[in-house]
Amino acid sequence: MPALGRWLSFRYKKIRAIVFVSSALLTLAEIAIAQIVVAAARTPSRVPPEVSAFIPLTARDVSYLETTSGGPNVTLAAWSEPSKKHQGSRDVGVVAVRSARTGRKLIWHLKLDGAYSPTLVPRADLTYQREPIVLLQTQYGAAAARIDAVGIAEGKVRHLCSIEGNYFDYTSIGDTTYLVAHDDVNLLDVPHLYRWTGASFADDSQHHPQFYAELAIQIRSKSDISKFAPPVRERYAQILCLSAYPSASCAK
Repeated sequence: MPALGRWLSFRYKKIRAIVFVSSALLTLAEIAIAQIVVAAARTPSRVPPEVSAFIPLTARDVSYLETTSGGPNVTLAAWSEPSKKHQGSRDVGVVAVRSARTGRKLIWHLKLDGAYSPTLVPRADLTYQREPIVLLQTQYGAAAARIDAVGIAEGKVRHLCSIEGNYFDYTSIGDTTYLVAHDDVNLLDVPHLYRWTGASFADDSQHHPQFYAELAIQIRSKSDISKFAPPVRERYAQILCLSAYPSASCAK
């Protein structure tokens, strides 16, 4: 009987060890699967392999586009990742990769500190050296945004300019489309009109008084301007100045 007891005890301990090892292996497998799922979610499978190699595993909000500007097989990719300088914030990274038979080559990169939610938007109607440009749209904080214009021509990628505002849209005046940068909308929005020159966006606001005259009319129809606080009154004066109103104060 003692011998049988020792044998049963040995078998029981062996079975427990096998169960423990199996459970540990299963847990490790579940963790590995979870990591793969997270990586797949952060770096969408649609991103070409030659580009995803340059995107960190911590990336989110991945945006990419393929373009023939400046030569075939050029792909731009943008993403956000945890900031190395400021805990809790994010930075945006952007790369341009050219693919060839000899392999892939990183030809340009850009980093925007404190930015997130990048989106790459091709604009066929805006050109740089006869090639369509790409607009990189990003967010900063709760109510700030930025647009960076990227030109691709003659085999090179260039950062052309950047515009900041609360948010952006477009308006057409005559035959020209303008980028509208809305500014300080929590106080009183004084939008700026930007015209594409072929190499950058230029502030063209002072050349369109009718646009601001109509905006001033809209403001007066909705608000009693006599009750405006001084900071709001100053911004309203800027609109009147841009509208070429005779009694306007042009103080900035």
